[in-house]
Amino acid sequence: MNGMKHFLQSLDEINRSRLELTSDVMIERIRFEAHINNLQLRVHEKELKKAEKLQILETMRQNRKKIEESKIFSISVEKTSKMKVPIESKSWKHRKAMTCTVCEENCHEFDCWWASDPSKCEVMKNGYCTVCTGKCHHSKHVKENKKYVTRSSRTTIEYDYIKKLYEKVQEQTKRFSVIIGDIDKDLKEIEDQKSNLLSEAYQTIKHLSQIALKPDSAFTLQHLDFFIPRVREAGRENWVRELEEMRRQAVADEANKDALSYLKAGLTKLFLDWE
Repeated sequence: MNGMKHFLQSLDEINRSRLELTSDVMIERIRFEAHINNLQLRVHEKELKKAEKLQILETMRQNRKKIEESKIFSISVEKTSKMKVPIESKSWKHRKAMTCTVCEENCHEFDCWWASDPSKCEVMKNGYCTVCTGKCHHSKHVKENKKYVTRSSRTTIEYDYIKKLYEKVQEQTKRFSVIIGDIDKDLKEIEDQKSNLLSEAYQTIKHLSQIALKPDSAFTLQHLDFFIPRVREAGRENWVRELEEMRRQAVADEANKDALSYLKAGLTKLFLDWE
């Protein structure tokens, strides 16, 4: 009798341990997925800012003579801006997001539905966010039906405004060639930041593919289709090969899922016909 009691207690402990392990892995997966979503938006933002700087640089180079002869010169550019917009989602699970008010980033954009406040969100660890750039405290976050988006809009800016952006209080007014050099430095910095984000995304996707509870194959495909061309552009062919292998597996998983759904639908219809 005592042996049976001990056996049942052991089973309870094993089941409890398995449940805790599954819960921990699930939270880890949620954090990885939220991080990948966040990184994709940050990479997109860097690309828009780079495009904006390139437009300014190209226009300035093409119109150097006009700019140097006249103090007044306008440049038409797709200017990048970040704003908060209402979430428009048909799914009740996606109608609220947790965002960082310091970093101005979406920390948990999708499936952030059960936590009543940021401190209880799965992406928080020991009171701090595991996703946003600054890894800020939960008190710097809000959960609401709004999220950050980065958009571009055509606008006209004066050369004098650009010049002031690159002037420091202690310096004399900068020459045209110096400003061109400063914009080039900005472009290099943006490219370096983007490269770091791609490296972070690669590592996160790799970790996500290795945990016990695999991500949804549709989620994997969506993000791999975004990151693979950019990683290839960065010249990381060994990473590209790994990501493409993950993509092939995700495509196969999607095909198996579709086949299983088709089989279930067919069997259901068959049973209904028999009745």
